[in-house]
Amino acid sequence: MKNLKLARLLVFISTLLPKRYRIRLNSSQFSEPFFIFGSGRNGSTLLNVILNQHSKLFMPSEQYFLGISIIKYQLYNYILWRDLVKIIYGELIDQAENHSWNFSPNEIINEAFNFEDSKRSMETLVHHIYSSYARLTKRNSTTWGDSTPYNTRYINEIYSCFPKAKYIFLIRDGRDVIAAYKKGGTDVFDDLANPAIAASHWIKSIKKYHWIKKRTDVHVVKYEELVKDTETTLRGILTFLGQEYQPTLSDFYKNVPKVSEYKQNHHKNLKKPINTSSIGQWKELLTQEEKELLVPKLTPYLQQFNYL
Repeated sequence: MKNLKLARLLVFISTLLPKRYRIRLNSSQFSEPFFIFGSGRNGSTLLNVILNQHSKLFMPSEQYFLGISIIKYQLYNYILWRDLVKIIYGELIDQAENHSWNFSPNEIINEAFNFEDSKRSMETLVHHIYSSYARLTKRNSTTWGDSTPYNTRYINEIYSCFPKAKYIFLIRDGRDVIAAYKKGGTDVFDDLANPAIAASHWIKSIKKYHWIKKRTDVHVVKYEELVKDTETTLRGILTFLGQEYQPTLSDFYKNVPKVSEYKQNHHKNLKKPINTSSIGQWKELLTQEEKELLVPKLTPYLQQFNYL
């Protein structure tokens, strides 16, 4: 969403007015979800596909409607419930290009229209969307999660809706993140292919980590540890999520979901066993000038996570 600061200001002003519908229920009726956030190009898609192999976890591919929808819900809180549902579920139609899911809101919108007054909240709508998709694709799952890097920008809004959710911060050496964006090029990553912009983006993700860390427990996962010692790292994640490790997770590359997101060229390694070849790629992909310009800016943050 463009002008996010303005949108947040308008949301703040709207809090001064009486609310017609709640952002969340006083006592959740659902299994709390989990969110993996970070800079992008940090292994989030890899971790998504691995965890989605777990029999109890459901993790769809990336989406871009959640943060925007929470803001819209707050801004249009005064209208009729039916019309508010149309706005939120409208973000799911194919024409909005907000996700790569094999899922249409037409299948579930009538259910949302008829929610009882006591269940009318943004929390309920989000659970309804994710759990309905899970029901169609992975019936035995009990908990859904999301690993969309773009959500990092909206972590404030997500936390307001899900303060009891589990939060995982996936961090990768910022120099390698910058190199990965540069390698992908502007056709895929737009301005983030510019190393200076990618550096700023990585630093912002760390600032978001510190923001939410002040409010709830956050489990930190390093990309480098994920690819070097995958089982130990996954066991730590699953313990944090209250789940048991399953050996089938290591076969993730044999069962990559057939959605358009995972068919893109920069995700081609998803269909191969994990390797460590991308660690330290910045040494070759960044020019000497880029290293001299950017590394000093990254240094305080690299040191925080023992990359220096």
